[in-house]
Amino acid sequence: AMMTLREPWLPTQNADRLAACRQSFAVYEGDLVSLLNIFRQYEVYKDNDDDWAKRHFLNKAILERAVRVKRQIEGYLKLLQLPLESCGH
Repeated sequence: AMMTLREPWLPTQNADRLAACRQSFAVYEGDLVSLLNIFRQYEVYKDNDDDWAKRHFLNKAILERAVRVKRQIEGYLKLLQLPLESCGH
């Protein structure tokens, strides 16, 4: 879902803080896995911490769009009676 959307980072004058936030989600495997990390963390914190995205310089609207895309894909999988699993989990 995250790959279908534009970059999730908010524009800011605080380049050092933005770089630190980007680094906190970055992984050796690359941008795709980094975006997955962002999305999974957002799913964990979105209901209990309204400012989580803002604190990490992330665009909440883009993350919410990714949640809707994921739900839509899950709906298609159920409709087609396909298993809902990711990497064997």
